[in-house]
Amino acid sequence: MISNKPESTWSESHLTLELTVWFREHYPEIPYRVDIAADMPLPRIHRGRLKVLHGKWSRGHTDLIIYSGRGGYSALMVEIKTLKAGTPNTEHIRTQSNYHEAVKGQGFNAGFGVGFDDCTNQIENYMKKKLNKKGRNYGKK
Repeated sequence: MISNKPESTWSESHLTLELTVWFREHYPEIPYRVDIAADMPLPRIHRGRLKVLHGKWSRGHTDLIIYSGRGGYSALMVEIKTLKAGTPNTEHIRTQSNYHEAVKGQGFNAGFGVGFDDCTNQIENYMKKKLNKKGRNYGKK
């Protein structure tokens, strides 16, 4: 880890940074993407543009996408939450959960990861799954 601070004090932004550094060290050849726009205070005009670009899917997108087809899935999508924040029953969490369900129906593995250990365990378990033929998803059977 790159921080000496206790995890209980980490912000979601810091947890995301720690997690991506860990991921690069453990899986250097696997492409991934972090939704950095979710973390940034964007001017109103840019928030409006993102809403137009993404349509009804402008809210709920996951924080981390790992582009590796495994176990019948096209990719792993993780919504990162801190230990302190968790996943309370709020409108925001329900919106994210609905997004997860929508992408699961399209062949993606998606869900919440709460804290560093939970996120890394989910990633490791996913990466242990059998690599899809030629790295592509041919759908769940």
